[in-house]
Amino acid sequence: MRSSLTFSNVSGRIPAVAVRSRLWQQESLLLIGAVGAAAITFRHWGIATPLVVSGVTLAFGAGRRGSLSLAAMSAAAAGFVHFAVAPEHFAEWWGFGTFFVLCGEAQLGWALLVRRAPGRPALAVGSVGSLLLIALWAASRTSGLPFGPDPGVREAVGTTDLLAIALEIFTAASCAWALAARRPTALH
Repeated sequence: MRSSLTFSNVSGRIPAVAVRSRLWQQESLLLIGAVGAAAITFRHWGIATPLVVSGVTLAFGAGRRGSLSLAAMSAAAAGFVHFAVAPEHFAEWWGFGTFFVLCGEAQLGWALLVRRAPGRPALAVGSVGSLLLIALWAASRTSGLPFGPDPGVREAVGTTDLLAIALEIFTAASCAWALAARRPTALH
């Protein structure tokens, strides 16, 4: 059976070139976001850090098309943000610092995993994990966390955490998109 060079949508068929162009635009925007994340979170280290972070983030997304690439890139970028803010959270409480290091490791590890094994379980873990981080962040900004040095005290909303949340929302949405777009038999 010969594969078609078009994709279907609600209003008809879209040429494959248009889909690839759109994916490249999305990946470019995400890469710009990763450079911005690095510039904001590692600002005292100069221009080299955003360039390295953007290169590594692009490498996480390279070789995968569409939502898998976007999910891997956004998760990697969020992981870098979590590593960058870990020292200030260690200064607040060792438990918060440890949490941010573990989040960064989990996000980078997941970005590598989804490249090697892009199946339903990996996509579900990426989506659910990102949604849990979003929920925890929302709780910390609305009612405060029930543990730590100041239980029940709301945290202030900052630029860096908004960036991380945006990347996590993007990761969850990209995973959901990939899960919805794939037939159950196409994934192992």
